[in-house]
Amino acid sequence: MNNIWFQYKIGKQLDELEIEDSLCLSLFKSLENCIKFKNLAILD
Repeated sequence: MNNIWFQYKIGKQLDELEIEDSLCLSLFKSLENCIKFKNLAILD
C-alpha cells in the first residue's frame, strides 16, 4: 500500500468525520453498521 495515499485517506476521513457520520447514519440507520462500514473503508 502507498503510505502517502493511506495517510491522505485517513486525514481526509478525519476532516470529513462529521459529514460522513451524518451521511452514514442516514444510510445505515445504525451507528453499529456505520462503524463496521468505516472499518471496512479504512482497510480497503
